[in-house]
Amino acid sequence: MNETERINEDLRQYKLFKIQRVNTHEQKFKELKNDFVIIQKNEILNYLIAFLNMAVIVLSLYNLFKLF
Repeated sequence: MNETERINEDLRQYKLFKIQRVNTHEQKFKELKNDFVIIQKNEILNYLIAFLNMAVIVLSLYNLFKLF
């Protein structure tokens, strides 16, 4: 292998390394984005459950006072 072929092979290896690195970063970003979406959905669900709990407490107190 002469000098030019060796340099071309090194460049090819370097480009492959860079492409793999970018793909890894892209995959990590997608996973992080998906985690944020799941957290956001869970947060909305938690607010809904908290609101329903408050509504049940208020209705229970109203019915309790109405009973007496």
